[in-house]
Amino acid sequence: MNLIFQLLLVLGVGIGLARVALRAPARQALWLVDQGLLVLLAALVGGRVGYVALNWDYFNLQRAEIVQVWLGGISGLGAAHGFVIGLCLSALRPGARLGYLADSLAPLGLSLAVSAWLAAWWAGSAYGPFLEAGVGLPARDESGAWAVRFPTQLVGALLTLGLWAVLDMLENRLKPARLAPGALAAVGLLGFSFLMVGLSFLRVDPLPVWRGLRVDAWASLGLVAWGLLGLAAVMLTRRRRS
Repeated sequence: MNLIFQLLLVLGVGIGLARVALRAPARQALWLVDQGLLVLLAALVGGRVGYVALNWDYFNLQRAEIVQVWLGGISGLGAAHGFVIGLCLSALRPGARLGYLADSLAPLGLSLAVSAWLAAWWAGSAYGPFLEAGVGLPARDESGAWAVRFPTQLVGALLTLGLWAVLDMLENRLKPARLAPGALAAVGLLGFSFLMVGLSFLRVDPLPVWRGLRVDAWASLGLVAWGLLGLAAVMLTRRRRS
């Protein structure tokens, strides 16, 4: 796995966990960091499962390499699904509440997403189509060849940062009583998933197509479903309490 790719992901994880700890009440900071590490493990598993599924013809012949993550090969959208599933599993532990946990760990997910986009730009994945010189930015493909392309990865990183800023603004401006636990996380997940759906049409890296859509578009629509489920659960919980 590329060293800079790894460093970018580690930087994203570090910033995200620091943000989680600084936002949390002092007595819960360490507990939330522990939950964040568990969710990151689920994201790693989800990312590897997604990559193996996409490259099953190879891994079917080299099954010993399936668990050798250090050799490289992580699906970003698989990791996103793993992150959400990890949140749900962590909420099953005694004393954990899914809404509170999701809101608290949302900065970790967004920070990781930003670093993953930047890592993809460096590693040569999720790249955009060719553009004329002076219009696009240099980006390389999976073979390592650099060319002027639409900056899909950098646009994804910037839009994710913008989404993060909007969520922070909403949290600061709205009174806590008006924010149901999990509402911000659900809105953030919906925003991120729609962003991913849109950017899937600006990617030209080779991926399978099913029923006219690339698999990354379908995986992004799966994230939309997670977000809608989360928002419905928040609204249902609030209605029951009221």
